[in-house]
Amino acid sequence: MAVVSLKQKLTENWRNGAIGAAIAVFAGWLGLIYYPNTGYFLSHKSYDLPLRLHSGLEETNVVVISMDQDSHDNLFQQEGQEWHRALHAQLIRKLVDEKAAAVAFDILFKASWVNEPMARQYAEDPRLMNLLTNRLGLPAKHVIGRGVDDLFAEVLRTASNVVLGASCVRGTDERGNKTMSLTRPDASLGTNILWGVVEFPRDSDNAVRQHNRDPDFVGFAWKVAELTGDVPPNAREERLRRRWIKYYGLRKTVTSVSYYKVFEPEFLAPNYFSNKVVFVGKERTLTAEGTDVRDEHPTPFKEMPGVEIQATAFLNLKNRDFLTELPPLAEFLLFALLGAFLGYGLTLVRPWIAAALAIAAFVAIAGANLYLVWQKHYWFPWLTVGVAQILPALGWAFFSNTKRVYHEKEVLEETLSKVKSGVLTPPSSEGATQMAIALPGGRMVKVGPGGGGTDGATLVVTAAGPQIPDHQLVRCIGKGAYGEVWLARDIIGSYHAVKIVYRKSFSNDGPFEREFKGIQKFTPISRLHRGFVHVLHVGRNEPEGYFYYIMEVGDDEVSGQNIDPATYSAKNLAREIQNRGKLPVEECLQLSLDLTSALDFLHQQQLIHRDIKPSNIIFVNDVPKIADIGLVTSVAENGKDVTYIGTDGYIPPEGPGSPAADVYSLGKVLYETAMGRSVGSFPELPSTLFERRDHRELLQFNEIILKACEVNAAIRYKTAGQMRADLLQLQNRMSAQRKV
Repeated sequence: MAVVSLKQKLTENWRNGAIGAAIAVFAGWLGLIYYPNTGYFLSHKSYDLPLRLHSGLEETNVVVISMDQDSHDNLFQQEGQEWHRALHAQLIRKLVDEKAAAVAFDILFKASWVNEPMARQYAEDPRLMNLLTNRLGLPAKHVIGRGVDDLFAEVLRTASNVVLGASCVRGTDERGNKTMSLTRPDASLGTNILWGVVEFPRDSDNAVRQHNRDPDFVGFAWKVAELTGDVPPNAREERLRRRWIKYYGLRKTVTSVSYYKVFEPEFLAPNYFSNKVVFVGKERTLTAEGTDVRDEHPTPFKEMPGVEIQATAFLNLKNRDFLTELPPLAEFLLFALLGAFLGYGLTLVRPWIAAALAIAAFVAIAGANLYLVWQKHYWFPWLTVGVAQILPALGWAFFSNTKRVYHEKEVLEETLSKVKSGVLTPPSSEGATQMAIALPGGRMVKVGPGGGGTDGATLVVTAAGPQIPDHQLVRCIGKGAYGEVWLARDIIGSYHAVKIVYRKSFSNDGPFEREFKGIQKFTPISRLHRGFVHVLHVGRNEPEGYFYYIMEVGDDEVSGQNIDPATYSAKNLAREIQNRGKLPVEECLQLSLDLTSALDFLHQQQLIHRDIKPSNIIFVNDVPKIADIGLVTSVAENGKDVTYIGTDGYIPPEGPGSPAADVYSLGKVLYETAMGRSVGSFPELPSTLFERRDHRELLQFNEIILKACEVNAAIRYKTAGQMRADLLQLQNRMSAQRKV
């Protein structure tokens, strides 16, 4: 089986690949644009999953003192009420004595203690009063009424490393106006209290993923980091940067201590809190009505107490390992490149290979994101690539491959049916027991003993093949109504084209002999003009029933005269029109001058071609040449017509017996080339005519085409020379106009 080069695959597959690339890029951009506004699921999971695999931090200097239910009960607090502030005052004193680096209360002290009705409830609890006065050694005046505020305010004044919580809730009113409600520590506690806003931004699934970046007030974790010197103070622009919280995995990174154990010497070592940053906050409590109140919030892992999220955000700032999303332009270009690569690349291979490559690409992208998250502290919505880009690209690859295989199967079945019915008869040669079908791109499928393919395009070769002196037949590159064309290599390694015509391919001797006579007439003049394909040798094998002629080989569509037999595909005008749609007027004009020159020379030899059409015009070293000269014959004499033969659409009404008939055929060829429309559409002009830059020149060129294709032979050009004269005049006019 022939090997198809990557270059040829890219060329042949450009349309399917371009569509796949466009689908993948568009799908990726759609996901990229969509998710920031709605909290798109894939982007959330792109952030969440890498963090779930993080191993956590080995050791930190952060401790959370948890106001949990055990502490609530052991410290005799009232259900559903604010904790007694004398406890907080004594806690601050202990932490200051042990030289804690900072103390952060994730608690709102929003009103004066003396105004709270709960103060009376606490004063009436003898267990709590005993705890405060006897065990903690607080004077009675500091545990009841206004004395509690005085005690707490005094402790805050003497301790310079305490941060309290505040709340800033933003919204809109009924008229759509923006509103803001700020709750900061009560003024009775002092005017120089350090505080920060505890709210975090919420995503559409209500999870906490981003650091606080309130435009007007400093966030709680940032304020603590300012206090410890881990961020620059008053750096508003830096504070407002968009940061994502880097959670440190499922393992509990921050040490948590129950509030009541701080006052029990047997639980903690002396100076346990020395040089530590201490966060104090609630976990969960029960109200007087028995309602479970939680200060917990959704995170990528689970519900997490707000105080632990604050501690994690602080650690991010301290360690400078918070996450940053790739810049929008970088993400935009990344999605474009990945989409184009995946969408185009997966169409080049078989479905199962495409599926394996898609899985490999997904794993590679996931691995790249893990590296960015863990090592570089960047993240990007990689699942959007994995799902929104890879799946559509893979789906299109499956669809386009299925469509291609289905088409090849249809063509193969049609070809084999023709073989069985005798319409196409493979050469009869001793030992030829196999046929082969050439698939698009040079792939081969053998049919017969020892072979078995299911998809293909055209019957092209036998296993044995005929013998051509001093030449090795490499592979069949085409088959027409009157023979096969082979790519052959001579004894010095040069490539030629060999056409072989078999007697058994025809129902009688007439067409067989007619083609041989055409070669006889054309061969002597084939090398006298650059516009003819050169016939190098003619031979005939009577016992085997075929004749052949060796010609110069046409350019390859991609590589010109650098012939690769495995991928060779001859460049002809039909393929140029198919690939390019239409040619510019200037290029059409030069092409028509070359072809009318060759056709005029042929007519001067009293010969006519009879089958001028785009597929019979090949290129050799980029020079257009008239090929497939099997129907060449003498000009009709004394009104006697030649055999009516040729290709529908290119034959004039009066038949193919004169030079004017060849001119008519050439006019139709130039119509297809310049207008980009099929020969059956003649003389219609394209609807986009006036969108072309060269539309004025095209209309002038079209006048020559119309005269060449005139139904009335008396009005039509009589010779190719007449037509060429008008073409030269048009070329001169166009040249003069360009100079002006």
